[in-house]
Amino acid sequence: MAWMTPLTPHLGVIWGGSTGERGEKYTLAPSLKVGVVFQAAPTKNTVFSIKATTLLGGTLKEKSCRADYGDIGGVQEVNCRLAASTLEPAETLKYLVHEKPYNQNQIQIQLSLHF
Repeated sequence: MAWMTPLTPHLGVIWGGSTGERGEKYTLAPSLKVGVVFQAAPTKNTVFSIKATTLLGGTLKEKSCRADYGDIGGVQEVNCRLAASTLEPAETLKYLVHEKPYNQNQIQIQLSLHF
């Protein structure tokens, strides 16, 4: 969730956060969102705004699982998504996701003309 707290008629602070999430095969860390927004009306029919935000935290981590390859390999730790691929089970662990949010840093510039 995110909110905007006005500081002046043209300037505001953006703040919020997420509690994160856990699943059987992944963890999404909690996050804190902070930012600033500026808005001005240079003319009666024009609005200019700029918004910049950043996310602190929110890392996505994929978990490994155990797969049974029977007589050819037994039970091994493997990347769950790639367990049925042609890669060796140990090789699949290189492809476990550990990523920061895709929208970690954002800048939005907007010019609206009303006619």
